[in-house]
Amino acid sequence: MSAIAVPKKTNSKINILIVDDQPDNLRILSSILRDEMYKVRQAISGEVALAAIQANTPDLILLDIRMPQMDGYQVCSILKANPATRDIPVIFLSALNDASDKVKAFAAGAADYITKPFQTEEVLVRIGHQLTIRQQQQQLLEQNQQLQQTGAMLQFQAEQERLMGTIIQRIRQSLDKEVVFSTTVSAIQQLLRAERVLIYQLFENHTGKVVDEAVVSGFPAILGMDFPQEVFPSTYHELYKHGRICIINDIYAKNADITPCLVKFVEQWAVRAKLVVPILANENLWGLLIIHHCSAPRVWLRSEVSLLSQLAGQIAIGIQQAELYQEIQNFNSTLERQVHIRTLQLQQSLAFEATLKRISDKVRDSLDSHQILQIAVKELATAIEAKACDAALYSPDRLTSTIHYQYVQPGLPATQGQQIQLEHAPEIYAQLQQGYCFAFCQMQVSPIPYHSAIFVCPIVDGQLQQAGIIGHLWVFKAIGSSFSEMEINLVQQVANQCAIALRQAQLYEAAQAQVKELQRLNQLKDDFLNTISHELRTPISSIQMVTNLLITLTNQEETFVREICDFKEQNNKAIHYLKVLQEESERELNLIEDLLSLQHIEAGVYASQPTPIDLRDWLPHAIESFEIRARNQQQTLQVEIAPDFPILTVDLHSFSRIVTELLNNACKYTPPRETISIYAYTKTDHFYLNIVNTGVEIAPEELPRVFDKFYRIPNKDPWKHSGTGLGLALVKKLVEQMRGTIAVQSANNATQFIIRLPLFIE
Repeated sequence: MSAIAVPKKTNSKINILIVDDQPDNLRILSSILRDEMYKVRQAISGEVALAAIQANTPDLILLDIRMPQMDGYQVCSILKANPATRDIPVIFLSALNDASDKVKAFAAGAADYITKPFQTEEVLVRIGHQLTIRQQQQQLLEQNQQLQQTGAMLQFQAEQERLMGTIIQRIRQSLDKEVVFSTTVSAIQQLLRAERVLIYQLFENHTGKVVDEAVVSGFPAILGMDFPQEVFPSTYHELYKHGRICIINDIYAKNADITPCLVKFVEQWAVRAKLVVPILANENLWGLLIIHHCSAPRVWLRSEVSLLSQLAGQIAIGIQQAELYQEIQNFNSTLERQVHIRTLQLQQSLAFEATLKRISDKVRDSLDSHQILQIAVKELATAIEAKACDAALYSPDRLTSTIHYQYVQPGLPATQGQQIQLEHAPEIYAQLQQGYCFAFCQMQVSPIPYHSAIFVCPIVDGQLQQAGIIGHLWVFKAIGSSFSEMEINLVQQVANQCAIALRQAQLYEAAQAQVKELQRLNQLKDDFLNTISHELRTPISSIQMVTNLLITLTNQEETFVREICDFKEQNNKAIHYLKVLQEESERELNLIEDLLSLQHIEAGVYASQPTPIDLRDWLPHAIESFEIRARNQQQTLQVEIAPDFPILTVDLHSFSRIVTELLNNACKYTPPRETISIYAYTKTDHFYLNIVNTGVEIAPEELPRVFDKFYRIPNKDPWKHSGTGLGLALVKKLVEQMRGTIAVQSANNATQFIIRLPLFIE
């Protein structure tokens, strides 16, 4: 199909004015259009827009309806009232979508209407459409002006030329090929007093058809007749394509350019003379304009040939105009249809996204899988207008599938709770168990009673393996329906959400069971610790008491024994064993005390007793025993307390345990001729107690574990002292109990414990 070639501007030469009082809208639209290389100007009000238009006329205007002072309707009315601006296409922008608003917009002279929020594709298509129409209108206007000039010139010629102008004008005014054809053949017949005038259209296979005809009564009509290739061979096709005109004054004349077979052919239509002119549209041979004189030979005048050639050209223009108009109409229809389809798709997509979001939110906010899956099947059925939707889950042995959740439209039978034996429908379940989604028509799969188009999707937990498929989603639509790609995608995503919900429920149930088991084990631990502490405390206390008594008695009798007999060696062994017994009993008692303290802190029943102390008085007394121990082990113990150190309020029992444990460790792990230092100072509302011992360094990989229960630093005890492995763990718990922190640093052959505690505790 041919069309008028419309010269198009490049986007960079197209001037578009955007009028909107919202800067965000101006920015978004400007960005969209500049990305397409359009030249963009902006106006934030109607007054500014009118001034900008007067200064430089744009090719197209995007005009917001709702603006202060002067709205879009007023601006458009002013533009349409001005002959200089009334042809500028105006596309209204508005968040309104009411039919009355659109009517008002088009009544004001709008060329199109875009609803907010903007869709980039829609904005560009509608702008491109209006620019195309605008350019085509300008081209048609230019052609019309040319034809009007030609008509003016023909008015000065003979009556024949004036009639020619009338014919051209009629052709120009019509965009319907049939009207162009009928007008032309009738006018030519009248103008040239011809007995038959016809328009013959050629097709690509060189066949042809008479599409219009004007014939004098009494001569045969050939309108609508089809003719084979032989009537117009390909050799003639090429000749006419290059402008050949066939002039035959008498078919029987000896010099007539006509074959005998063609003479016989035209005799049946009573042809005696003929004039044939090609109709060339877009440089292609569209058809032929033919005049027959039937009653007698006729000498064709040069002016008649010229006239017919001009008319053939005008017919070609009419054909181009009609075909271009038809293309525009088709383009408009296609565009409107595409916009309508795209709008419906976007609306459906938004609805599906909203449905999936509601289901996803429910999965995220709830651990009730029963409620989630029931909502999911209802939301899914509603979204895709299905008459039923089921969620079926496999039995543990994977031999049956039970419909646990269902939504059906009113009037349809419910099948919730019913079971399907998988072996009864192997052609379905074999594919499902491989993880495939598929659609099929109604099959007699009991207990599914619906005569429907069915889509089924597996609910997969984990990878697409048989072991990961825990059930299926079934969707039933009216028989003869189909499932779109968006609907299939929605079903698959809902199936994924169902799998997540079921998995979450299983994890929650497992976590609950684990919590109960941990609570039970914790209670057993507490009971065990209480029991073991009670059972060990009494005998160990007795052991300690007896041991102390034996040591006392032994010390008193040691001199007497030495005097009366020579049992010194045996007595020393007895004393050694008694001391070992005493040390071990103290060790066991310390272990029990540490365990009980840890248990009380972890159980939240540790009782704090805030007590004010002056650290400068308290600390020297607290470390007296360690000073003796340090001297015995050739260690140096030094204390440095800030002179302005304030009175503290601490849990004295806990604080004493902390200091004792840290100093005990320092004495235990510090080699001879090394130093143990204690520093006390304050910062804002906290005080710091740093205990540093030199000559020992903890490996970096051991530092994170020093506060673990029962952890002891390997091979770092030069004095071979025993320990419980609970001391530092208890220290950390006691510090935290007093809302403080403890940290350990070890480098450069020194180890430092840093305690940070509030100056006052309640």
